[in-house]
Amino acid sequence: MSPRPLSQQGNNIQNILHQKAPERAFCNLCAPNPSYSSKRSIYKTLIYFMKIKKFFAAGFIVLGVFSSASLVMAQVVSPPIYPTPQQYCPQLSYNLYVGLTDYATMGQVTQLQQFLSTRYSQPITGYFGAITRANVAQFQREQNVYPITGGVGPLTRAAIARVCGGSSYQGPVSVAVVSPSQGAVGTQVAIYGNGFTQDNRVHFGVGGAVHVPSYNGGTLLYFTIPTAVGPCSWAGDTSPIRCFVADQQVLPGTYQISVENTNGQSNSINFVVTQANQHTSLTITSPQGGVQYQNGTQMPIAWSMTNPPSSNSSMILDLYTGAGAKVGTIAISSNTSGSYNWSIPRVPNNLLCTMQYPNGLCGVALSGQYYIKATLVSGSGFDSNATTYTSTNSAVFTIY
Repeated sequence: MSPRPLSQQGNNIQNILHQKAPERAFCNLCAPNPSYSSKRSIYKTLIYFMKIKKFFAAGFIVLGVFSSASLVMAQVVSPPIYPTPQQYCPQLSYNLYVGLTDYATMGQVTQLQQFLSTRYSQPITGYFGAITRANVAQFQREQNVYPITGGVGPLTRAAIARVCGGSSYQGPVSVAVVSPSQGAVGTQVAIYGNGFTQDNRVHFGVGGAVHVPSYNGGTLLYFTIPTAVGPCSWAGDTSPIRCFVADQQVLPGTYQISVENTNGQSNSINFVVTQANQHTSLTITSPQGGVQYQNGTQMPIAWSMTNPPSSNSSMILDLYTGAGAKVGTIAISSNTSGSYNWSIPRVPNNLLCTMQYPNGLCGVALSGQYYIKATLVSGSGFDSNATTYTSTNSAVFTIY
């Protein structure tokens, strides 16, 4: 005869113990999580019973009892149920990297971590550490964002917006996201999408810009929010044929941005203008978009203004990368209505470069896409308390 299963033996012992010591043994045995003292109590009861009945298979019986107790516990304790994470879409504008905190980014590290926690094992700490960097790198691999850095820049922000449903349009020309999505007149906007050519027309309200080049294999454009728009006023349009419809000043509100080229017309993405240019209007006329400049050559920087301030003022010319990171100051010029010839530095320095103030970024190795930000301020330009009248950005150019 084959032995009975342990579970049956345990049930028989439970019945016997219930008859001999029901409150002491049975209740201890059926507790969801029997403590050590409860198990010891059961053991003592078994020894007492074995002495009376002269059981000689004590070890086998004890094993059956504890096996039965384990079965009871397995039936009572169920595994935890974790809810399925919900999609979270952050509103990111900062470049995020290791070492940053919520304090320095106005809470955007936590926003990023909340987004990552819906996809990976990501603690939410408000500090950008090694785990956050690894998860960002994994997200970049999945979304084909290169180079894979583990940091969050414009391309990764665009990929996050795309995953969150920034645009579902899949035409031959499409706009996925604009970054930033809001700002004052003169803000440099990066437009991410597909199907861009080297000659694009960017629509902004009833105006925009023409002959806008693309970067990153036709996936990136740069556009500066204009001070005024109109059907006859397009930035970059040098055609001698003009119409006579008055321009409209760009006021705070929501405007639609779209892209048109030989591939077709894209979808539209909203941009919110937060502040209009109430006084002086400043436009950089040189350098123009898509032009290439070699290290060691001169670049003419030219600008024009309407309603310039009557008081003493200066023009500050700063160089930025195409991604929006400041490289440094090219010059501070008292010639507020005209131009400035910048000798692009090369390494090692040339004599003409070191004669500029503040040395025209001498010693800085420049290569890639850049734009110039011109800021009109009161006074000599060295006073931290000076009044900023207006600022604007040039088109994006290339230095090699």
